[in-house]
Amino acid sequence: SRSSAASDVYKRQPLVYLLFVCFFPQLIAGPIVHHRQVVPQFHRIGQRYEQRLLAPAGALIVLGLAKKVLVADNLALLATPGYTSEAIGQLAALDAWVCMLAYTLQLYFDYSGYCDIALGLALLFGIRLPVNFLSPLKAGNIIEFWRRWHMTLSGFLRDYVYIPLGGNRKGRTRRGLNLMITMLVGGLWHGAGWNFVLWGGLHGFFLLINHGFHRVFPAGRGAVRASLGRVITFLAVAVAFVYFRAPSLEVGNHLLAALPGDLSGGFSSYYLGQIDSSFQFELLGLATDALGAAAFTLLLLLLALGVAQLAPNALEIVNSEKVGFEGVLPASRLHFSPNLWWSLFLAMTLWLVVLSLTRVSPFLYFQF
Repeated sequence: SRSSAASDVYKRQPLVYLLFVCFFPQLIAGPIVHHRQVVPQFHRIGQRYEQRLLAPAGALIVLGLAKKVLVADNLALLATPGYTSEAIGQLAALDAWVCMLAYTLQLYFDYSGYCDIALGLALLFGIRLPVNFLSPLKAGNIIEFWRRWHMTLSGFLRDYVYIPLGGNRKGRTRRGLNLMITMLVGGLWHGAGWNFVLWGGLHGFFLLINHGFHRVFPAGRGAVRASLGRVITFLAVAVAFVYFRAPSLEVGNHLLAALPGDLSGGFSSYYLGQIDSSFQFELLGLATDALGAAAFTLLLLLLALGVAQLAPNALEIVNSEKVGFEGVLPASRLHFSPNLWWSLFLAMTLWLVVLSLTRVSPFLYFQF
């Protein structure tokens, strides 16, 4: 009867809400999920579970682990020496550039890997979480960057901060003020520190410049403009991330002050000593002296930068199996398929990940 059906819904609703709250408790790390995005999926699971999702879900998890363990954690060894109080006054220009770029790429692969794992784990249960990370370092401007980086946080700030403040409905001056307030709130979202406030303020400033540039020079096509926009955006993001990572404004200021120096001077003895003691090459059989560490440093940095800028992301690759993210992701020439070759590749990758699990290294967003 209708009354019994209503009673059944009433009894089940608290359990559904509890499942929604417990399904993905890491709010800051994301994806920040609205109940309307997943609760209807909970009801559909009991009706039909898609076993074909197991293979792409497993691929996402393995690729995400590889990004975190094999790439991000090694990039951390390159970045960390520049973000300590001992580094003040010690860094050469090349040290500063490597530390800045290494942390930008570390955070990129760490968070990208985390998002892949999160979506893969949800997909194991037949749940499709919203896409939260879409190759942001390929963005051609800072506006596009925020449409690709922590996309659910961007949507949250837009819906609950920017629009309630008036959005762009009250003129350009008010829009600029609303953007700046929104980005400052976004900085405080990550932590109550002046470094996060400054990071948010810098991105607010970048957005204001970006909007002003588009007003004076309307968007146009062209390979030169697109490439230049990508380079400028990447450097702006990297500079802002210096304060995101630095334990104090003083450390961040000294690292940025070292950037304009002479790159031909090479690495400083301080930085060579730090990375020489950090890297261990027993597994690969490579040299562990300072020269070998420096060469490996530059090689790893260039490879990571090339992958971030040119390669398709894991979601684009796995989505070739029509797992439910169509319309959000661009097409990729590299397609995942549950065949022998992909199985061997993923098994080898997982083996390398397991061999590399020699230290505790939490996801960066879990630290905020």
